[in-house]
Amino acid sequence: MSTNSDRKRPIGRPVAITRIVNQALCEKAFSLIELLTVIIIIGVMLGSVTLMYVLTERSTDAQSAAEMFKEDVRKTRDLAGLGASLGAGGGVDSAGIRHRDKYRILINANSGSPPNCYKIETCMWTDPDYGRWTEVNIRNAEARKIVTDVDTGRWIKPSSSSDITIAKVGADGQPTGDSQFSVEFESKGSIVQTTPLADTVIRLGNSSKHVDITISMYGDISE
Repeated sequence: MSTNSDRKRPIGRPVAITRIVNQALCEKAFSLIELLTVIIIIGVMLGSVTLMYVLTERSTDAQSAAEMFKEDVRKTRDLAGLGASLGAGGGVDSAGIRHRDKYRILINANSGSPPNCYKIETCMWTDPDYGRWTEVNIRNAEARKIVTDVDTGRWIKPSSSSDITIAKVGADGQPTGDSQFSVEFESKGSIVQTTPLADTVIRLGNSSKHVDITISMYGDISE
């Protein structure tokens, strides 16, 4: 191709375009270190965003499990408050005191079997075999993950996440280590009392977040 003497500009090409092309060819490209630096910065940013997402999701799982558990504790208390119908001669103990059927939430901690699950049970005064606890199904498989044990029946798992744990908390604020424990509810007149007759603190959570739920001796529930 023929060129003139003006910086080897091809004949017929405008001077302005030739200067732009020459300037672009003279620009330095990214060095390898600069390219690696950009890649590292992008990687750190993506890692931070991913970590924040995972921690947020785990915290949400813990809070959701706690809300589900509180809902079932309230249902258990309300069942005791309503009580079963007391037929003639039913619900009267040896001292002549009338009672309603008792309900309880039975909880397996991390070392229980199956672990980190709970179930609702009732003890009916009209049952000839009084003292026997019978399972009450207040949840179905769609509402909760149901864990079935061949020996002990159906248990409710409050979260589909495998790292959600349940524990009883002692006065020192630490888990007691009990593998299984329960809170019983019984209507006595106008109030519902629990057994044990003291506040019970139950902790649900994972390594990112835990929620302490307090059940008072009168069945009130708080965090």
